[in-house]
Amino acid sequence: MMTERSGRCLCGAVRYTVTTDKTGLCGCSCEQCRRHTGSLLVSLDAPAEAVRFTAGEPAVYTSSSWAERGFCRDCGSTLFYRVTAGKIAGHTALAAGTLDSLEGLHVEEEVFADGAQGAYLLAGDHERLTGEETMAKYSSAGA
Repeated sequence: MMTERSGRCLCGAVRYTVTTDKTGLCGCSCEQCRRHTGSLLVSLDAPAEAVRFTAGEPAVYTSSSWAERGFCRDCGSTLFYRVTAGKIAGHTALAAGTLDSLEGLHVEEEVFADGAQGAYLLAGDHERLTGEETMAKYSSAGA
């Protein structure tokens, strides 16, 4: 069932809605996500057309030749990671902590799980992929 969820940065300058049927969250502990968030990125994934910014515009940092990261230029809140090249260009991973409600959501997958280097573990029974396994899975998907 498609659900519209809303979210915002810490100061409220950037607000968005996302319409998706997904309820599974993904945790990423790659080096870039760790450095961008200060921890790991837990996200709700959606295609670009499902995300609509309703107030403000996020600042965008090109973090690699195939991805960018969005954040609030006023308060610095991490808002998203977005693929910019390949078959899944536009795929957007919205920072779950910016959603107004986490009701009905659960961690479904953890990528670059070895990137946490033992510092933390996400609880629950879900798929956990190492960096090598993540790259193999998503490279074959055209990422």
